[in-house]
Amino acid sequence: MDEAIRLPRTTFRVPALVMFGAVLLLAACNKPAPTPPPTPELTAEALDSWWATTPAVTLNEYSSLRMQITLRNTSGVTLTFLGSAHAEGPAGEFQYWTAPGIAEPPITFTAFPEGDFAPDEVFGWDVTVDLTSLADTEDGFAFRPIDSNFIGTVFPGQAELVDATGTLVK
Repeated sequence: MDEAIRLPRTTFRVPALVMFGAVLLLAACNKPAPTPPPTPELTAEALDSWWATTPAVTLNEYSSLRMQITLRNTSGVTLTFLGSAHAEGPAGEFQYWTAPGIAEPPITFTAFPEGDFAPDEVFGWDVTVDLTSLADTEDGFAFRPIDSNFIGTVFPGQAELVDATGTLVK
């Protein structure tokens, strides 16, 4: 008689709990990483004797801040900026610091005013501030122009803020 040879049947049984855990693990691996919070865009507001960025943000969490600032001459006299001809270059006509600690981090000027700006004319700066060396207490950037001709330090009331946009870079 020909009898078929029967091999023992192997049954793989995985406990339901282990299977459920594997499914959860796979589902967790497929979830996208959480979206980081958006980088705030800064603007500026006039204070008594200068302009300062708003909202407050911990500056050292970023590598740099690019500020594009446009002001209108409301002083009633012509403002003069020497720009690159100033003995200190454009830095000699742009006073800036961080708040509240009054640090002066390195700054690069991409654009700056040069020449005479009659009443109602606009002038501005495009600067990039290196934030990498700041303390974690610094949460704002403040600035004011310095006229090379007659007024000296230009305060709000002598210039109107037309636009200020601050872009932070991680």
